[in-house]
Amino acid sequence: MEVIAADISNKKHLGQYFSGNAIASLLAHLADYQKARSVIDPMSGTGDMIAACEPSTNPDKHYYGVEIDHDVIEQSIQRFQSNPNVKLLDGNVFKPNIIRQLASNSYDLVITNPPYVRYQTINDNKVNQPESLGTPEIKENLIASLPLFKHLDAKDRELFSVLISNYSGLADLAVPSWFLCALITKVGGKIAMVVPQTWLNRNYAGVIHYLLLKWFQIEYIVEDANSAWFQSAQVKTTLIVAKRIERKELISTWKKECLTYCSVFSAARNENSLIGKIFPSQPQPEKRFVKTINNGKHQNGLFATSKIRLADFANDLKKNTANQRWFRLVEPEQVETTLGTNSLKVPSKLRSWLENRTDQFQSLYDIGVNVSQGLRTGANIFFYMDIVESVGEGIIARPGKPFEPKSILIPSEFYREVIRKQSELDESFDTSAFVPKGIVLSLQSGICQEDLKALKGINIVVEHSYQVLPEELSKHICRATKLNIGTKDNPKFIPVLSAVAPNVKAWNPNRPKELPRYWYMLPPFTKRHCPDLFIPRVNGLHPFTRLNNGCKYLIDANFSTLWISDDSHKFNHYAILALLNSSWCIVAMEEYGTVMGGGALKLEATQIKKLPVPVLSAGSVEKLSTLGKRLAHTPNDTNKTLAQIDRIVIAALGFETELENKIANLISLKDQLLNQRNSK
Repeated sequence: MEVIAADISNKKHLGQYFSGNAIASLLAHLADYQKARSVIDPMSGTGDMIAACEPSTNPDKHYYGVEIDHDVIEQSIQRFQSNPNVKLLDGNVFKPNIIRQLASNSYDLVITNPPYVRYQTINDNKVNQPESLGTPEIKENLIASLPLFKHLDAKDRELFSVLISNYSGLADLAVPSWFLCALITKVGGKIAMVVPQTWLNRNYAGVIHYLLLKWFQIEYIVEDANSAWFQSAQVKTTLIVAKRIERKELISTWKKECLTYCSVFSAARNENSLIGKIFPSQPQPEKRFVKTINNGKHQNGLFATSKIRLADFANDLKKNTANQRWFRLVEPEQVETTLGTNSLKVPSKLRSWLENRTDQFQSLYDIGVNVSQGLRTGANIFFYMDIVESVGEGIIARPGKPFEPKSILIPSEFYREVIRKQSELDESFDTSAFVPKGIVLSLQSGICQEDLKALKGINIVVEHSYQVLPEELSKHICRATKLNIGTKDNPKFIPVLSAVAPNVKAWNPNRPKELPRYWYMLPPFTKRHCPDLFIPRVNGLHPFTRLNNGCKYLIDANFSTLWISDDSHKFNHYAILALLNSSWCIVAMEEYGTVMGGGALKLEATQIKKLPVPVLSAGSVEKLSTLGKRLAHTPNDTNKTLAQIDRIVIAALGFETELENKIANLISLKDQLLNQRNSK
């Protein structure tokens, strides 16, 4: 029996994206479930993971499940009603009474698809559903339970307490799920998890990498190469299997031990199995598949296998987390040797392309480039307007829904032109030919007539510090103040939206010279809002970096934004434009970004910050600057210019003698990554 996630109304709040039989079967075989005498899924849903471990054919083994959703666990009870060796608990796995029951045993196999509930939803659940737990309560309950786990020694408990106390409050619910699953896994047992691709590159995932390297030996990472396994979740999926070991004193002591990394393509799937077409005549293709990847074999178009050293994972973790509080607390002796270095992520196809050399790279910050996200107004329906036409004293603009489509004359001092979305742009590498289609209301220096009347005679300073907004614009603000953008039963108004309300600063009669601020006054625009360059956050094709000529336009949060911090570095905006459009950087973006369910690449500012930048000589940077200017202003020569850019960047990596061959291979890799995420 499978339950489709779309049939469950609580999937957002409870993170319910049920595994299905095919995913569960592959994960169970990777974990060698037949050897486990006690199996548990602590977030069991409808029981797919338990069923994949075949309780009906192993009556002498013990199976356990916990599920928070009453309706879902009823389906599980029916599913396993003929299996007395399956015991199911109805409740929140993070509540003390449930943890206490789980801690009475340790398990040979902990296999689960944990809930991926974002921290914002965790907070909303706590407000709207009294039985839900917030992040602080989950942490408290896990820490309080540590003495119950008898297979942990005092040092284990101390380290777990530090890690749980200090993991990021921005983490999703999967992070405490990892801790709980690790705690209940017997030494010598295995943990098998369904995780999103983001577990490899989210900032808050570092603590989970450490957990695995400290108490486990990772055996398999199997990725859904085409993001086809959980299409409704719009996320690329990965299966992780690791064996519980005695605690390593330092994660740097991993040496030659390797894990098996495997990419499975959608072409390998048939109606019954994720890898059914690889072994079409086998009754249990998953069993044969595990043996095949253990031998390092691969099959073009169906699956690809490689071996990755755990030492590389450990080194990568240290370099990326050495400045985080939890890492400094648990391995302080490792911090000094890891700061100030930058290298390729693990795993990475760029590593193979580099022939596994250990080049050190710079970050964008090292070369004077800051990275952030564009403008978030908190209420685009009010602050954004469509341009109707330009007039001598300003612009005529029209608000979108839910306002009446009534055009308003807005003086030039009260708006800024904005690039809102990719569909407004052409294929140019700069904005010199861009025709703006929208504006942002920039009312920081103006006060609407209603608010001025309320201050009349009270605050002379305000009257002379703000310009009075035109009557038409003032009336629009009044309409927006009273407009219900929610429902009749649950009204919602723009001025009190969570991202708008902080704009307000009430007038304080004790500080009469401090100007009040109103909800329609956005905070001052900064370089991140009008940057030198910008890159779309969601990319159907390869990421495309553009120049914002003269920092003229505001850039929406649909884009990541980049700007040069000062003149002390040798890179200018043209050199950065050339660098970021090189094949090297595009492949790195493909690897550091997150592949979404529809095949698009999501590229956040935090991921761009991690891009490995080759160390370039002053002469190479000067050449890139010339080529970047040509890229921006000579569109007829684009392909030739990009080829010259690649030669400079790749030559800097030490491949002068085999330059053309390495460039061809890198371009082939770039195309392969695009085809991989867009093929179904």
